[in-house]
Amino acid sequence: MKSKIHEYQKNNFETMSKKYLILFVLLSSTFAFSQSWQWIKRGGSNGDPQSGNPSSETIAVIDTDSQGNVYMVAPVSDYNIDVNGNPKTGYGYQDNVISSFSCDGTYRWSTVVGGHIDDYIHDLKVDSNGDVYVVMFISLPDNQFQELFHFDATTVLPFSNTYENGKRLYIVKYSGTTGSVIWIQSPQVEGLFFNDYFQGSLTNIDIDSENNLYILASLNP
Repeated sequence: MKSKIHEYQKNNFETMSKKYLILFVLLSSTFAFSQSWQWIKRGGSNGDPQSGNPSSETIAVIDTDSQGNVYMVAPVSDYNIDVNGNPKTGYGYQDNVISSFSCDGTYRWSTVVGGHIDDYIHDLKVDSNGDVYVVMFISLPDNQFQELFHFDATTVLPFSNTYENGKRLYIVKYSGTTGSVIWIQSPQVEGLFFNDYFQGSLTNIDIDSENNLYILASLNP
């Protein structure tokens, strides 16, 4: 009887020892590979942009260049926008901030993109030269206030009180050094009307090794 009890205790001890050994190995791995903070930055506005997300004011897209600089897009409202202590002017109910920080967390630049109501930047990519490309959907300018759509602080779409030639989809290239617009293109054709232009969407963009762009879009026939 004693030998059976002794054998049971021995097996139980070996089993528990294995469990504790596994637990120790897991904890050791956790400690060995745990990461510490290098830097953290803040930004945002005093409102909720209501982009369809429960936590709509957040970092939506992020990318880096070959030097480790960080580029990101965040939806914000137009009220008291601030990026790392740098105040910015908003333009509409929902805007987007494109911003950049260096690898060590130093603030480089930020620009607000937006117009009257709901504007969405769906994707961002950085090419081998460190320049930035975004694809976006913009809203209709407001007829009452004759507001402009801002791609940055100085590059705007002029106000139009007609529904014709009101393109909504845009691909924009920004300087990775300054955040200013380099060029703007739209895949939508001329001469459509309000409802036609709203039936399109731009969802993704990619870049190959030669900096050619590829977009995924839904366009009116």
